[in-house]
Amino acid sequence: GRFVAGLPGAEAERQVYEGKLQLVDEAIIIPTQVNYMAKGGNLYEAGYEYHGSVNVISKHLGLAHLWDTVRVQGGAYGA
Repeated sequence: GRFVAGLPGAEAERQVYEGKLQLVDEAIIIPTQVNYMAKGGNLYEAGYEYHGSVNVISKHLGLAHLWDTVRVQGGAYGA
C-alpha cells in the first residue's frame, strides 16, 4: 500500500552481485562476556558424498559433546 507508493519512481542502474568476498583477517571487538565464532566450508567441493551416518554424528555432537562443553560447562544457550 502506502509504503510502496511512497518509494521514488526513478530508474536505478542494475547492479550485478558476483558473490565473491575479499579474503581479509577481521575481528569485531565489543565489551561483552558473550561471544560466538563459526567456520564453514563446502564439503561437496572437497569430495564429500552424503551418507546417512552424518545424521547420527550431528545428533550426537549436538546432544552430547556440545551440550556438555558449551551449555553445562560454559553456561551458554543455544548449543
